[in-house]
Amino acid sequence: MNQSSLQLEHYTFTEVEVKCCIDPDNSSEEFSSARVEIEQMNFEIQQIGDVSEKNRGIVLRVKVNTLDGELCKSLKYKFSMEAMAKISMRPDSTIDVSRVEKTLVINGVNLIYGIMREKLNTITSTMLWGQLLLPLATFDGIAKTAATKVEAPAPTKSKNSAV
Repeated sequence: MNQSSLQLEHYTFTEVEVKCCIDPDNSSEEFSSARVEIEQMNFEIQQIGDVSEKNRGIVLRVKVNTLDGELCKSLKYKFSMEAMAKISMRPDSTIDVSRVEKTLVINGVNLIYGIMREKLNTITSTMLWGQLLLPLATFDGIAKTAATKVEAPAPTKSKNSAV
């Protein structure tokens, strides 16, 4: 077993919202496990910063949410989640710099989506319809469409003030 060239340096959730559907028209409905299909979800992926010979890392922002109007029709939960992660390549990685960005984006989004799947599963496991596990997804095509690139914001000076 070898250590991966890809390194997750840090991740954080910037948004987590889950709503449970209680449909009065279907109050006699059996409590069954909740399901969601890829077609019922929106994905928004954003890359912040570029890869260079010196900086072999990027920040990815991934947002996943359910489509409007689906709640109580076919979905038991409506959710919106957003996470950001700093992902980089190990300094001793042998991957050519021209392939680093593509590798970081594809594998980074897969990694973040897996973390989101687990978080949503944990949150919904104590809710009315039971746990919701997002379907497995591949993001191989994302390198062709490319995640939306955003320039990294310039560092700001913080002002220390007593409150």
